[in-house]
Amino acid sequence: MHIKNQKVFIFGLLLLFILAGCSASPTVSPTPTLPATPVVVEPGATQTPVPSPTATETALPPTETQIPTAQPTDTPVPTELPPTDTDTPAPSATSQPLAFKDAIWVYYIELDTGGSDGCGDTAVPVSIGLPRTGNVAQDVETALRNLLSYKRPDFGPLYNPIYLSNITLNSVTFNESTGYLSVIMTGTYVHTKDSCDNTRVKNQMLRTVMQFPQIKGKNLEFNGGSFGDYVANSR
Repeated sequence: MHIKNQKVFIFGLLLLFILAGCSASPTVSPTPTLPATPVVVEPGATQTPVPSPTATETALPPTETQIPTAQPTDTPVPTELPPTDTDTPAPSATSQPLAFKDAIWVYYIELDTGGSDGCGDTAVPVSIGLPRTGNVAQDVETALRNLLSYKRPDFGPLYNPIYLSNITLNSVTFNESTGYLSVIMTGTYVHTKDSCDNTRVKNQMLRTVMQFPQIKGKNLEFNGGSFGDYVANSR
């Protein structure tokens, strides 16, 4: 009986010792370890990829050096300038206006050519850029109004001896059956200092009128008399 009690006493001491040790030592979780070899995924198995961390980019405002600048091109911007007195184009002249029978012409003088339209000059046709209508009276009126309204002494390289005169075109009539043209004008004829201009003006007017082959005869009346006589005799 005594020995049995000793065993019980010793067992109790051991139990107390074990219980005291467990309460004094903290519980430590085991540290996980990585496998020594890579994990092999079986074919057909689904593995969710783990995204790798990326650095966060901070957007910065553009600097002056980041703004592209416009580059010059080889195509110039056209600039439209207002016309000036020197912009009058030189006419395309020909001594054979009927080669351009569809156009309306006026005549200016090319000086010192050895011609018969002044003192060794030539009357040269210049197109006004309008087509003939087939109405002779209308086309003659168009040509004469264009000529009489041009108030400059020069047309390109050509001379305009009638520029100082103020002549009004009152009427133009044409008889188709006889081919007779009648032009009535009034106004003031101004002589220049060059006496040759009288003949130049006369031929300038006559050639402008007689460019139309339908005209077989003509009468150019100025202030109640013959235009040719008035130009030659008036001072």
